[in-house]
Amino acid sequence: MLSKSSSGLDLYNAVTMLISQIQQLLRQSETQMANPFRSPAEVMVTITEELGEVTKEVSLLERIGSKAGWECEPSRERLSEELLHLLNMVFVLANRYDIDLESAYQRYWNDEQ
Repeated sequence: MLSKSSSGLDLYNAVTMLISQIQQLLRQSETQMANPFRSPAEVMVTITEELGEVTKEVSLLERIGSKAGWECEPSRERLSEELLHLLNMVFVLANRYDIDLESAYQRYWNDEQ
C-alpha cells in the first residue's frame, strides 16, 4: 500500500486524474460504437470473457492447468492487452451505473490511511 508521503500523493493524484480521464474516454467511445452494449448484463458477459482471456495468458505464462500443453507461446504482451480489455470493461460497467471511480478510489485511499 502506498503511503501519504510526497511521492505517494503525487502518484495518487496522477492515478485519480487518469481514472477520470479513462472513464470519460470510454463513455465517449461507447456512444460511437456500431453495436454498443445494450445492458449492464452484456457488459458483465464481456467482463467474464475478458477474465477468461487473462486466465488463459496467466496459465500459459505459469505453465499450469490445461493451457500448459498448448502450442501457443507465453506472451506478456498478450497478457497486458487482455488486462487492458478487462480493465476497460470494468470502467464501462462503472459508467453504466454512474459510478465515479475516482471518487470511490479517493474514499478507499482515505479509509486505508
